Amino acid sequence: MSNNEQSDATTRGIAFGGGGLWFLTWTVAYCEAAVEAGIPLDQADLTVGTSAGSLGAPILLSGAAKGALTKAEAVAQHPELMSKVLAAPAPASSQERAAEILGSLTDTNSDSILKAGRAAMAAHNPSPEAYVKTLELVLGGIDWPGDKHHVTAVDCYTGERLVIDRESSIPLATACAASSSLPGLNGPIWINDQLCMDGGVSGSSTHSDVVSSADKVLILSLMRPGSHPHGSFGLSQRTNPKYLNEELAAIEAKGNKGLLISADPPEGINFMDPHGMNQAIDLAHKTFADTEQQLRDFWGS
Repeated sequence: MSNNEQSDATTRGIAFGGGGLWFLTWTVAYCEAAVEAGIPLDQADLTVGTSAGSLGAPILLSGAAKGALTKAEAVAQHPELMSKVLAAPAPASSQERAAEILGSLTDTNSDSILKAGRAAMAAHNPSPEAYVKTLELVLGGIDWPGDKHHVTAVDCYTGERLVIDRESSIPLATACAASSSLPGLNGPIWINDQLCMDGGVSGSSTHSDVVSSADKVLILSLMRPGSHPHGSFGLSQRTNPKYLNEELAAIEAKGNKGLLISADPPEGINFMDPHGMNQAIDLAHKTFADTEQQLRDFWGS
């Protein structure tokens, strides 16, 4: 486990951002469209995933994107069934408090992150063990895809970023659960002796610095620079709309190349509602059609 960016020389890297069930669906659909079109995103040398992205990367790298998309399309036809599976009791007041605190933050300085961390630790969320089991089902038996994949999370107590990989000896589903433990919704999750929350509760939802040693870095983000989301999702985007431009500039400052592809969902999306999965798939296919040549020129074969 490391709190620093990776230094090993690589060729191509992908940073997978967060955005709930909606963006996980979009990510799988977009990446599968690319692979089917002969753009081998599944051959990335280095990846980092945050929140939903922590799941998207191993699904792609393991060659399971096509099967995952087929399952997502089936679920999208009957979202009410998934809603029953994901159904949870009415949120406790401590959960509502955590969500309100996260949604009210105006920056991502250390005091703000620690405030979110305290709220996360004090929220009476559903069983963390049950959440890990749910993500085991989502992954369908997929394990760490070698040494190339990394997962981000944030220590609730210190505000420190963790970068978890296979050498950390943490089960992949547990790492993904920590990375996607949004305060007031899920988790927090123990990673060894550190109680962790969503990796997006920080100054970045993509953490592309972890793969910035790659010659080419593709960033898959929920929103484009300049977007102004509201609520619990998109903390880094809401508090610093230029952070993605800053990440691209940092990649290029190393002499490497970066490309940002964003989903840009319409306003009013509930990112955890299965009823939006069809929309995510349709938008992913449209985005791929619009960006195919740009992506092909950038990524190569």
